[in-house]
Amino acid sequence: MTVATQDPSRDVRDRIADASNTADYVDKIWFHKTAAAVIDADRCVQCGACVAACPSNSIGVAEDLRPTLIRMCTGCSFCWDVCPVGGLRVERLWRLAESGATDPTIGKVTASYAAKARRDVPDAQDGGVATAILARLLEDGFIDGVILSRKGPPAGGVAMVARTASEVVEGAGSVYNSVMTLAALSGLRGKVGPTERLALVGTPCQISALRAMQRYPWPYCDTPADQVVLTIGLFCTRSFDLPRLQVMFARRGVDPAAVARIDVSEGDLTAFDGDGGVLVRESVHGFDDAALGGCAECADSTARLADISLGSIGSAAGLTTALIRTRAGAEAWERAQPALSSAALDDSAAVRKFARGKRRRALATLKRPFDAEKRLLVTYSEHLAAYSGTDRAPVTPPGYRSHHYLISC
Repeated sequence: MTVATQDPSRDVRDRIADASNTADYVDKIWFHKTAAAVIDADRCVQCGACVAACPSNSIGVAEDLRPTLIRMCTGCSFCWDVCPVGGLRVERLWRLAESGATDPTIGKVTASYAAKARRDVPDAQDGGVATAILARLLEDGFIDGVILSRKGPPAGGVAMVARTASEVVEGAGSVYNSVMTLAALSGLRGKVGPTERLALVGTPCQISALRAMQRYPWPYCDTPADQVVLTIGLFCTRSFDLPRLQVMFARRGVDPAAVARIDVSEGDLTAFDGDGGVLVRESVHGFDDAALGGCAECADSTARLADISLGSIGSAAGLTTALIRTRAGAEAWERAQPALSSAALDDSAAVRKFARGKRRRALATLKRPFDAEKRLLVTYSEHLAAYSGTDRAPVTPPGYRSHHYLISC
């Protein structure tokens, strides 16, 4: 059986090619194939990269919070190329993007700190460092806007673009469902001036996808990815699918609408109400069924391609661990010092242990070879060969996912 006949995304376009005796390239990616291999195979990490990268602005977000075609796909393949669980071989991107001395476990780090904001930030997690940095940089004009997440739907959050320090403070607090942060770049098309400077706060997968868009730009895509001059990456083990998370709260007798804040620390997930009362606290593994499937394939827990990486691992309670990775990160950190209280972090063993654990899980879950020496892009046929017959195999997408594609063929 050939790879093509194993492909569940085969549809009318393939049948037309067969009937006309004209071979269509299996590795030419239409959105339908990205949907088959990633979105509807329950491997999507909801980073929003495909929405941001699409040069024809053809991909939106459906009611199930997953990428969906909203107008005709042109078949450019860019949605596949930048997808961190699809065509983008992230470990190769690390090798290409990182320069100088690089720790094989956590990537390039030029300085490490334990820090907190000088002023208390309501709802901020740990030391409130991300909020303090971004508010300060907006106040002194170093950046003009920040793409970040804030609390939104019950037990979840939404992406937003903050233009003022007060808006950053209003958005403080961790959100544990993926909010398609990069999709906000698509919404900024034509709305930012050519000299505006943006920052982005995101998870490791989002940072990697952004770096791919910046390093290998599609010439017809006017998403302002290059105007993101500062990235703050958040330590991450997994994100949750919001509808599934809400269902799991309901099963525990907790009204999702009552969940004002979620915290994941020391292996437990705790949900609080608006007064700070505990609604539920249990091992985060009890919520595994609500986790996004693709997160288990991600080997990056510390956002190794960010300018600054932040997390609670490795520092005392109430403090944030900050890894400074690039010149842009060092400049932002220096500019933000009036808003921070920090001390050098001499021992990063806990961070490395945390990173090794995430990587072990990824290597046990990933079906394709994890190899930084292989070519940057994973072809669709390569993906089929690795994933067909597994519990993460491509599936036939529902009609609504690619409706415009189907009716236009």
